[in-house]
Amino acid sequence: MNSLRRWMLVVAALACSAASAQDCSTTVVSFTWTAPVAYENDDPLPLSDITNYTLYDGSGIVTSAIPPAATTWPQDGFACGSHDFTVTVTVASGEESAMSNVLVFPLDDTRKPRAPTLLDVVMAAVLVCDSGEWTAEFDTFCAYYAALKD
Repeated sequence: MNSLRRWMLVVAALACSAASAQDCSTTVVSFTWTAPVAYENDDPLPLSDITNYTLYDGSGIVTSAIPPAATTWPQDGFACGSHDFTVTVTVASGEESAMSNVLVFPLDDTRKPRAPTLLDVVMAAVLVCDSGEWTAEFDTFCAYYAALKD
């Protein structure tokens, strides 16, 4: 019996539309892979020999209902956190390939905003130092600023 050639899994598109940072189950992850075209011994692997693909998250099966002609599959229902996705192919003889490369994917919707720019605060502190009238909390800054001016 021929062994299946290893092949690659790639995430081509990620449509992250989680309802909230706490619920990632509605996020759709779209997987794309290259179909194997040969067995490990280099015999051709026709599409008609492929019965299905199986998507794994770690060692658990997500779905084995991916049809033979598919090389892209959208899937949702994942919990928030890191996932280790792989795909296998099964042929008519019932033999399943080795797992594809592992794709580690962190799934969350906890985007952080960019930090604000504090130029206005610095300018206000400079004006305080230039006035010569500042409180103790400005001592270090004004001493540094005075050294820079000289």
